[in-house]
Formats: sequence, structure tokens, C-alpha cells
Amino acid sequence: MPPSLPKTESFNDDGMIKQESTPHSDDEDKPAFADYPCATAEAMTRYQHITANIYKGSATGKSIAEESMPCECKYEPNYDDPSAACGDDDICINRMMFMECMEDDCPCGRYCRNRRFQLQQYSSVDVIRTEKKGYGLRALADLECNQFIMEYIGEVIPNSEFIRRTKEYSTEGVKHFYFMTLKSDEIIDATRKGCLARFINHSCRPNCVTQKWVVGKTMRIGIFTSRNIKAGEELTFDYKFERYGAVAQPCYCGEPNCKGVIGGTNPKFSLSDLVAPDYEQSEDEAEIDAVDLSPSAAKTKLLKKEQIYDRAKVVNLPLQSPDEVQMFVKKMLGSVGKSKLVQKLLHRLELTDGHTSNGREILKRFVRLHGLKMLKFWLGEWKNEQDIVKKVLTVLEQLPLANRNGLEDSDMFDVMTKFTEFGDEDIEDRAKQLLQEWSDLKSVYRIPKRIYTEQPKEIVQDANDEVFGDNHSITEGDTSQTLSKKRRYSSSRDFYEPPDDYYEHLPLDITLEDLERRLRFPPVVVIPTAPRAMLAAAAASAALASQAAAAYQSSTAEQ
Repeated sequence: MPPSLPKTESFNDDGMIKQESTPHSDDEDKPAFADYPCATAEAMTRYQHITANIYKGSATGKSIAEESMPCECKYEPNYDDPSAACGDDDICINRMMFMECMEDDCPCGRYCRNRRFQLQQYSSVDVIRTEKKGYGLRALADLECNQFIMEYIGEVIPNSEFIRRTKEYSTEGVKHFYFMTLKSDEIIDATRKGCLARFINHSCRPNCVTQKWVVGKTMRIGIFTSRNIKAGEELTFDYKFERYGAVAQPCYCGEPNCKGVIGGTNPKFSLSDLVAPDYEQSEDEAEIDAVDLSPSAAKTKLLKKEQIYDRAKVVNLPLQSPDEVQMFVKKMLGSVGKSKLVQKLLHRLELTDGHTSNGREILKRFVRLHGLKMLKFWLGEWKNEQDIVKKVLTVLEQLPLANRNGLEDSDMFDVMTKFTEFGDEDIEDRAKQLLQEWSDLKSVYRIPKRIYTEQPKEIVQDANDEVFGDNHSITEGDTSQTLSKKRRYSSSRDFYEPPDDYYEHLPLDITLEDLERRLRFPPVVVIPTAPRAMLAAAAASAALASQAAAAYQSSTAEQ
């Protein structure tokens, strides 16, 4: 059986493999690639630039999520910190699960900050042409750790098309492939159609990582920083792949932990041996995360076998801690079409004892992280598989549900009602029993989502009546209206540039005498509001008329 599908496979458009040692700058504080000229325009002529994935054949990029899953964030404009609007990786449920919110059902609405893929909120980068490895990607601004760089975009193809294209590219002499695994049976090919992310280079000590996110109903891949990055640094990530049909290529990253080579370690392997992997029989191997291995092929294979053995033992263990639930649910999201993986994940949930304090906390966290909707999706996808249905029912029976809100949000009552007429007596009885138990649960009132309305810019109110403190009544006798928060500003200009700022445009060369005069006799506001402007204009006209009259009288007197 061929090795598991590579994470990426990238070579440059001038025939050079995309690795080289990082050049050292004379100025240690200055990034090595800061002075390299921009080559973005030149690089973009080597491929067709697209802004969204193109799905070919049977590839759909579909995840288990058949509907959006709202988070629990709350945000009040003008009062809360902007990060409260789904901007905190440790608070927003969807961000924790690598899922983007949808504007229509996110509690934060249009203020949601967890829609970076949808809004294409990419970091500022450009393409550079290096001395040895050809093109690379460079940061144009300082980037924080875990900041979104951009989406990896290309043609999403099924496994059979990947095999065909690999052979076709080899026959045509194409030396620069850009494959990245989206799912176990779907691959993103950015060789001919893609985006700037295709130019990111390899390093054995990278500053970026790839993350798979669920956006709507599809899986997407994004490149994120793994540490703080300075403007001018090259962006890199670890390819972690064995290249099909070629000898291993030397790695020039120059890092202390450099593995020395990148690519295939089996020189006897050829394209004719390339076949579609049987993922149903190798789920444990497919789930293995790439690790930092030495160039030794024997040691690499040994470590992989040990990892497969360790994963096989984990499958027969319950979830150990609440911290493990997040990664567990992420695996559920990528389980579309994988019945054996679904059964293994369900088996671990079955083994988790909800009667112990630790097991109860684990299952409560599972429910909070969209666990009920995950189980609902499985019931829909595998409704004809009795073994899976029974396992899901077992998990539902042991979940510690405090109320029926989560069941109602996931439409679990309607789903379970269908199984009361399933045709299997055991499943029907258990479905009825669950419905009976759930009916005894109470619904907990939740504060509805606040619909934010813009405040009028001008509030007709005497300046002395403005309230800036907390919990002050507007009038002593009126208890129906209270101000519990500070006055809203219609814009930042209201705060930084009040309309009565008479001294905003003082010249730099003003004399002390002139300054004292202006302080004693401040100028009239020219454009505050229409009425005052009209009064000022009328006063100016009156002054001109008075001056004209005085001049006329003076001239008459002289005559």
C-alpha cells in the first residue's frame, strides 16, 4: 500500500525545489528577506489566479455540518471590547472548533470577527524571488501568533483525479506540483489554478501552520502563523510529505533540526505503483499527525508503526479529560463517509462514564461544543446503519442534559420521533424512552439577541442634562427611564473633535500677545450647526453694513 497522502507537494515554476537556507543579514534585527524586490506580478503570470476553490468531479469539500451552528458570544456595540464579537480563540465556541460563524445566525451579527475566510481578510504579504529556491512568500507587516495569512485555494479533486494528474504532470515534464490534502479522499491542486499561498516555502522550523476550517458546509484550508512574525520575514511551513514517484530532494532550510531531505524515501517507488489508498482500512494511519523524524527511512517506518499501535490502543479508551473533547469533535467534523471512523469515535464516547465526575465534565463539554448537532448529523447520514444508530442512542442516553434547550436547538425531538417507527423493535423502544425522558426536561429562558439600532447623531438636550455617570435617573420623578451606561458617541469625531474647539487651528508661529488675545476673545464658531452658522452670517452682514454706514457718514462729514 502506498504511503498516506502528502500534506503538500510544492516546487517552483523555474524548476527549483522550494527550499533553501535562510540568508543571514548583517543587521541581526532586520529580517533576512526585507530588502528583496517584490516579484508578485511576475509570479502571478505562472498560473491562473482564482479567489475560491473550484470543485471537480465527485469532490465537494463537504463536512459533516449540514447547517450552521451558532456560537454563544454576546456583543454590544460601542460598549463591549470588539474581541467579544467572536474574536477570542479561547471563548468563542466556533473559533475553538475551527468553524466560521455565519452572519445570519451569529449572535454578534455583522460585528462577528469569525468570518475571515468568507470576507477574505488576508494578511499583507507579497511574493519574492530568492537566490536558490525561486519564489517565496514574505510578510509585509508584523503578524501576531495564530494570525490568519490566507486560504490555500485551488482545484479540489477526488483521489482518482489526483492519481491521473500526478501521472499526467510527470509525462508532460511538469516539475512543480502544489497538492494539499483537504480530506482523506479529496486534494487541493494549485498547480495550474490557485492563489499566492501556493508560493509558501518549506522549513524544518517553520513560522506558519495549516489549519482545516469548516466554513458553512465545506472544509477549507488556511495558513496561520505559529509565532510572532516581523515584517520582511519569509513565511514557511513544514511540508511533512513523502513525494510520489521521485527521489528525496535535499532540504536547504539550514535550521538546527533540519531533516536533510524532503520527499520520498523509497527510490524504487514509481508512478505506476500509485493507487488510491483504502482509507476505510487505514483510518488509524490516516489520522496520524506528522512528527519531526530523522532522515532514516527505517527509523521513520518504525516510529509510524509505533504511532499506529498507540492510536489503536487509544480507540479502546474513553475520553480522558475535558481538554481532549475539542480535538475529538474536530475529528467528528471530518468523518463524512467514513463509517469505520464514526464507529471508533462513538465507541470512545460509549466508554466515557457519565456517572463519574470527570466523565460528566467531559460529556458536558461535548454537549457545549455542538456535540448534539454532531450526533444528529450522524443519525441523518447513517440512518440505515443499525449498528451506528444504536451506538448514537447509547451516547444520547448517557449525556448529562440539564435542560431541553440544546435538544430544541438541534431539532433532536423531530429526529428522534422518526426512529420511533424505524422497523427495529430495540431502536424504536429506546427512541421512545429518550423522548419520554427529554419531555420531562424544562426549557431555560434565554435573553433574545439584541437588535442594534443606530442612535440619532443629534440629541436635542441641554448640555447640563447630559449624564456620564452610571445608574443616574434622568429626572427625579421619572423612574421609567434610567441611564445605566455612558452616553453613546455617534462617531470618534464627537469625542476627539468637539464642535466648540475654538483653538484647533492655531498657527505655529503665533505670538504670546496674539495667543492671549484669542484666549480672552475666542473666535465665533463658523460651521457648528445651521442655525448658529446663519446667526454668524447675519452678524457678519450686520457688521459689514455698520462699517459701510460708518464709512459713509465719515465721508459725508469730511465733505
